[in-house]
Amino acid sequence: MNVFLLEVHPSLCAAAAVYRGLVQAHTELCQLHRATRVSDRLVLRQKLLQQALHSWTSLPSPGASYSSQIQKDLFSGVFFEDTLLVQKVGLSLVKSAEERDMKQGREKQSYAVETFSKLLELVTIRHRLLESASETAHLAQLYQTVASELGFNEFHLYLRPVQFGVAEPKAQTEQRPIFITAVLEDDTSVDRFTPSHLPLSVQELDESQIGRFSFSSEEAVIHLMNQQSMENLQVTLACQVTQKNALISAVKVACACYWAESVTSSAEVIYSQSDDDIHPDKDVKSATRLDSKPGSDTDNLQEESHSLPPSGSRRTPITTKEWLMEAFVSIQLEKVGLRDKMLNSFMKRKQAVGGLIKTPEEAAKIKRSLIIDFLMKFNTQMSQYCVRAQILAYYYSLTSLLDDVPSVRQSHFTTQQASEHTFGRQHRQLLSADGKALLNLWVVPHFSEVLHMFKTLQVTACATALHHTLQIVSALHDIIYYLVSFSRLGNTENPCSLRRGQEAPGSLLVADWGGTEGIGG
Repeated sequence: MNVFLLEVHPSLCAAAAVYRGLVQAHTELCQLHRATRVSDRLVLRQKLLQQALHSWTSLPSPGASYSSQIQKDLFSGVFFEDTLLVQKVGLSLVKSAEERDMKQGREKQSYAVETFSKLLELVTIRHRLLESASETAHLAQLYQTVASELGFNEFHLYLRPVQFGVAEPKAQTEQRPIFITAVLEDDTSVDRFTPSHLPLSVQELDESQIGRFSFSSEEAVIHLMNQQSMENLQVTLACQVTQKNALISAVKVACACYWAESVTSSAEVIYSQSDDDIHPDKDVKSATRLDSKPGSDTDNLQEESHSLPPSGSRRTPITTKEWLMEAFVSIQLEKVGLRDKMLNSFMKRKQAVGGLIKTPEEAAKIKRSLIIDFLMKFNTQMSQYCVRAQILAYYYSLTSLLDDVPSVRQSHFTTQQASEHTFGRQHRQLLSADGKALLNLWVVPHFSEVLHMFKTLQVTACATALHHTLQIVSALHDIIYYLVSFSRLGNTENPCSLRRGQEAPGSLLVADWGGTEGIGG
């Protein structure tokens, strides 16, 4: 049994991250708005702090997005957050065992330790579940905002619950589309189910057994203090954390594409902005919306996309908004095929034992194993979007730096524009189609190329190729930043030649870092 004492109340140490988050947000805003003057940076800081203060004071109560039943069973602290009542539960269980002459002497001591260890584990699991559920609710709001701005509906967030016991076998499971824009024309694969409240992730998979729990009373807590209930709670927590990470990936890749587009297709517009563009009355929140970039066409998105071909085929996007649409991730479509396979596996196991599983405990064990397998596959799929977002972030940072040193950009790099985006042109690709050969290190691809690279490969092969891409791009990014920083110190010598001892006679470094062990040493 693993009990992490230091993780019972980790929220206190997280308070220090608020300041660091504000500093990071201000830095990114200044970079997005190309704010170099002190006055512009101060205006952005003021608006950011005002927005942060407004968000802080208007925070809803934890669990407000969930149903009243979930708020009662999970978020309510009336019983389980009272330490005396929880202690009373443990003592009553130990006393009950003693009165029944079940435990004596050392056995009684061992039973007491085991009982309070289970209570402590319940406290830990509940805290992690509360934390991940609260973060999921916030991320769900961000996801819905992204979906709305890109022209998609919020039902892409939800998966219609289908319980194990009533599921029907499917000869062919739904396949996630390679191009998400294809569903605008042919949306037959999308279920428009939208619940009245945000569900816990486990409730989309099994609400009647694995997802049934409560911390609201003494009887409910005692019912949880057995091995099967503990394992059910662990699976419930795994579902919620996986859902949270999936939403992070979906929101992150959409934002990364927006930022990448802001420096590739809108650089001229940004550079031509007047001195009054950053105005104290301009809302920081609206300035970072996906549809607020200067020069982008954001009106009548679905009307503009009426000629999209169906069934995963794709026509070349025309407007900036159509390019950004390809960054949208449908959580529903990513889940539904894997969920159907999971249900098919359960029915095959049920048929293998004559159509009847003997005990609820045996059924719960099978469900837990299938749900864990589902979560691992779903997490593997969604992690690819996170890797793509990291690749985009590195290219965005590199492009921002190259804008400040145009001579290096023009002499060494090839920047791919949206109008030049063509699949299959090797001189425009970093790696080969199978991800095993380096083709062109110096190409900076359009973000849509990053979104679609290796998507036709198997999941494992795609993940491997994306990680290779990330390793190459991150190394190139760091090397270029190193060289530019070295040059900005006023040094004109090649730092590589200096390291090899090829320094020209009489040449001296204008500035040096760290002596013989530093840059240029």
